Amino acid sequence: MARIEKGPSAAGSSDRGANEQVGLILLLGLVTISGALVLTVGLVAMDAIQMQASDEQEKQVLRQFDKDLAKSINNDDVTGSVYLDEGQYNLSNSSEIKITSSNGFEELSSVSLRMGSLHQQGEGDHTFGYQAGGIWQRNGGRTTLVSRPDMRYYMNGDYGRIDLSITSLRGTVRPGENTVRRQNMTNPSVDVPGEGEFVSHVEITVTGTRYHDGWYRFMEEEFNATDIDTTSRSRPANCDFDSDVSFDRNLICHDTDSETVTVVATIDGNNPFAHHVGI
Repeated sequence: MARIEKGPSAAGSSDRGANEQVGLILLLGLVTISGALVLTVGLVAMDAIQMQASDEQEKQVLRQFDKDLAKSINNDDVTGSVYLDEGQYNLSNSSEIKITSSNGFEELSSVSLRMGSLHQQGEGDHTFGYQAGGIWQRNGGRTTLVSRPDMRYYMNGDYGRIDLSITSLRGTVRPGENTVRRQNMTNPSVDVPGEGEFVSHVEITVTGTRYHDGWYRFMEEEFNATDIDTTSRSRPANCDFDSDVSFDRNLICHDTDSETVTVVATIDGNNPFAHHVGI
């Protein structure tokens, strides 16, 4: 009987060839997908780095603007100059700060000042602002304080002292060197108590500013103030406190609808107003 030797069949050889091709295709596919993922992550990281670098540059521009402005204000000359890097800038005059004093029974004085503000458009929806000596960053509906405004509350024993220095900006701005002209502020609504008048608390209201949430967090910390919602008193409409209320601690109120922040700070009612408030 003749022997029949079994060799590799044509079908078996074809299967192995297909398997090798499939394996090669899958390997190439994985390499391609991995490369795409690495490239995507790299691009996202690069965008974040570029935006961060742009933000830092814009903050530095406003810091330098603040230094140049302070130098111009403190200089004996009437005019000075400030420099702004390339970018989109505009000035607005819609924000206001109001300082009201009371002796616990009646309002003694009221000072209303416009806070002219410089705004700079950053990358994406980032906006930077220079307002009341402070630098503010607005991003995604939230404000971050970059540098503090010129407002201080000092404790002197059991009582406080308030110092304010508000610089209002008007005019037009452009990239490059800008001429600054100093003018004394004239405001018919200014009414400061006399040296012999006694004040128990001062109410400070910041209104009409897009950075209101940043102002709220800053003033809450600076004055160590308690939000009115955590006290037994109901929230006053538009943060309007009664002048005849006796306060034993600093209070704060934030009205987001009117973009208003109000803080009531206690000072020494046994000494004249001028001893405890500097404007």
